[in-house]
Amino acid sequence: MADLQLFHQAIKLTFVPNQYCNLGCSYCYLGDLTENRDTYDDVVSQFHAIARHLEHQGILIDALLLHGAEISLLPQPVLRELFQAYTDYRARYKSEFKALGKRTNSPIHIKTNLYNFHVLRPLYEEFQVSISGSFDLPFSLHEELRTTKQGKSTLQRTLDNVLLLKDYPYPKGISCVVGKPHLLRIDEFIENIEWLDAQGFDMCTDFYIMFAYDSANANYKSQLTQEEMVEFLNRLREHFTGTKFERAIYYEWFKEFTHDYCTNQINCGTNNFLAQKDGDVYPCHRGQAEPDLKFGNIIQLGMPELVASGEKTIQKYEAANEPLSKECRECPWFYLCYAGCPIERNNTRGNKSYTCALQKELYKAQPDRFPPKPEFSRRQVDAFIRQNQPHIYDDLTVPRLMNFNPELLDPANSLPALIQRDDVLQEMFRPGAIKLIVNGQATDLYSSHLYGRMTQVTLSPEDSVHVAVDKRYWALNGGDLGNAIKVQLLSDSPVVYGDEQRTKMSHVATFDAYPAQLQELSDAWILDLTPFLRLHAASFLPDFGNLISVTTLRAREYHYSKHGKNAFYHLETINLPFPEFRFEWG
Repeated sequence: MADLQLFHQAIKLTFVPNQYCNLGCSYCYLGDLTENRDTYDDVVSQFHAIARHLEHQGILIDALLLHGAEISLLPQPVLRELFQAYTDYRARYKSEFKALGKRTNSPIHIKTNLYNFHVLRPLYEEFQVSISGSFDLPFSLHEELRTTKQGKSTLQRTLDNVLLLKDYPYPKGISCVVGKPHLLRIDEFIENIEWLDAQGFDMCTDFYIMFAYDSANANYKSQLTQEEMVEFLNRLREHFTGTKFERAIYYEWFKEFTHDYCTNQINCGTNNFLAQKDGDVYPCHRGQAEPDLKFGNIIQLGMPELVASGEKTIQKYEAANEPLSKECRECPWFYLCYAGCPIERNNTRGNKSYTCALQKELYKAQPDRFPPKPEFSRRQVDAFIRQNQPHIYDDLTVPRLMNFNPELLDPANSLPALIQRDDVLQEMFRPGAIKLIVNGQATDLYSSHLYGRMTQVTLSPEDSVHVAVDKRYWALNGGDLGNAIKVQLLSDSPVVYGDEQRTKMSHVATFDAYPAQLQELSDAWILDLTPFLRLHAASFLPDFGNLISVTTLRAREYHYSKHGKNAFYHLETINLPFPEFRFEWG
């Protein structure tokens, strides 16, 4: 056991063995980074160095995502050696991956422009590599926007390889980038989708759409406005409604902007890591071209230090972004997109996701799948602001959640613990200290706030209704002839009360019954509630929408004095905690 290496975590790692790309796509967000010429003799050794450093920390690489600029430019022998190295690595830790990893048939995944796919397909098949290819639709825009660096057309070769990909036996997909010129050629865009599908490439399940943004590193600007993106979506819906492609609109084509959003979190620096060949880490492929987004070096830092650095780096980056928009702060779907990509917002100086309007269209069309969650979203907004843009709260008019006090989670400060330390509260919250008696049948009352359940009864004008207050309860806090049974009648009609502006049940009537109005028994004081109920019957609501709370004046005084002395008791009993019951009348 002393020599056994135990592992506790399996992560996906995006590894960038090269930065050079053979294409010169007009809208590329990597800019001059793709001009860097790479050496290849240390690719595999650097992968081994990263893997060993993680192994020493008890961490395995569960999925290897190869994302260069263009991974297919690695010499075939180097690519084969890298694939083999990871395949052997997985075989060595087969048991650990079974326990810690996600089950997948293609743990090696590459992002490629498909220009060399016809050459490398046998190698990809040998190692069951998952392929994500990119091209442009319509084809005429691919011809214009995705040339080689020398300006040579790539259209026919790429199109041939897309059709070659259709029979590839392992996971695959293709994507295209959409900008202003694509909307202008939407009819051609649609025709090309249908043509590709007719040739046998499954455009319903193996194709998705990305939207161009005006990257600071790209010379070509083509970002659609929010309204234009919705127009693009609606043109597709109008054309494909009633066809097999209609479902693709909601499940696959726009998945990057719904459930598959890579930024579906408050801080994308805590669990997204792209490691370049030298070990330098950035959050993602977009981040490689942003020097401010370097987290550190994966070979030099431990994972806890890398995560902490990533979190701080993104927080600093977000702090320099435009303040989160009012629309985001009030959005019931914030929990799904978290204002989108921080890099996109930084480059375009936006204050919300650049695909916001499109996302909302997709969410509204699938309310059961993407339900609005205003309360949860509000908590996520608050966490986002506090972590990333706390200066927003310098404006005191911006709504915020109360500061959380971790002492609230201490069991010693819970209501049951407070009761155990206070003899008066023990009697005040004792079930049955006050009883409801209907036609001679007694039922124990209790605090629904404490016990999480409510007594419900059906009453009628013919019923005899009494409450009995145990003399031990009556004696609380100096019970005497100045004491009284206090009855409060409330209804489910909501009302906003007082300085707190809290929405609560409305108070219908209050009744204090002193000893002269009560029947004294040896062990209890009895109050006849029947006249009180008949008097207020006209105000009663159906469906058990009426509540009666019962206590004594002296117990109530103790309750409010406890509020003043103990903040935890105040918070725990901010709503009336006295014995109570709901009733239906009729």
